[in-house]
Amino acid sequence: LADTIKARASVKLNSNQRVKSVKILSINGVPFNGSSSRRLQDSALIEYEIILEEICSTSKCDDSQAVANALYQSVTQEMRASIDDGSLTTAIVQSAQAAGADADALLSAAVESGDFGEVVT
Repeated sequence: LADTIKARASVKLNSNQRVKSVKILSINGVPFNGSSSRRLQDSALIEYEIILEEICSTSKCDDSQAVANALYQSVTQEMRASIDDGSLTTAIVQSAQAAGADADALLSAAVESGDFGEVVT
């Protein structure tokens, strides 16, 4: 699941940008502990965190905040677009099927929305 989200978030990144990690925080409000044995339901609320990284284009990195903001906006737009057009749902279903998940339980799966709150550390 995290690899599928990472791949979707990485679609439009350039060679100086990358998704450093994706952490699944919870599924249907239940904290996710990394176990993949949980059977997916017809719908699931998946909460995740994406950590992004970009190499500065200047030696002083004096434009780091602008660069960070642009990267955040780019990935947020890509994730919203893939939610809206259904491609994230399709990718999640295909990935789960390839991993042997119950295909019938995934047929009606849909990603309906995303909450893209910005967290800067």
